[in-house]
Amino acid sequence: GINAEYMGDKTLALYLLQTGKITEVEEDDESIQIRWENYDVCWVPVNCVRDAKGGALTSPPAVSCLNPGEAVEEEEEFVFFRRDYAMSGELYLTKDDGQANSIKKGHWQISCDKGYLEQCCLDCGIELPCEAIAGYGGNVTAWKKKLATFKFNNKKTLDVPINALHKANKKTKNKGSPDLPSDI
Repeated sequence: GINAEYMGDKTLALYLLQTGKITEVEEDDESIQIRWENYDVCWVPVNCVRDAKGGALTSPPAVSCLNPGEAVEEEEEFVFFRRDYAMSGELYLTKDDGQANSIKKGHWQISCDKGYLEQCCLDCGIELPCEAIAGYGGNVTAWKKKLATFKFNNKKTLDVPINALHKANKKTKNKGSPDLPSDI
């Protein structure tokens, strides 16, 4: 079997979308044993599998179990995946490219999705207090490349990623202005 304590997200990802055969069911802890095409087995929670509808068995790639505590950290290159729509259904803005959702002056809202806002900041090479500003509305007064100058109701301004802005939504918008650190 595989001890999940020694596995990182990269190793666990190798098991996604693999097709195995259930060989044993443990009702006490709601787990199942799966046998792969290569006859390796592992125990997984029953709620993390779905019916493969008779698909052919596959095997996850081989994983070294030597020195499991000494994982070698590799530097991962950040890849930004731009979203088209906010969780509330509004179309995210794009850079000034002439599209219908192209950046323009006016009242907009910063994404309520803090994780996506952080990714947008990484893509622009900036750091913002994402927890504090997510979901607030304000006015775009100018923009350059990937950033828009965003003025909150309290007149404070920040450069925020254009990809994290969308039309204001009354249901999800935070009221007032964010409590920003004094050094901004």
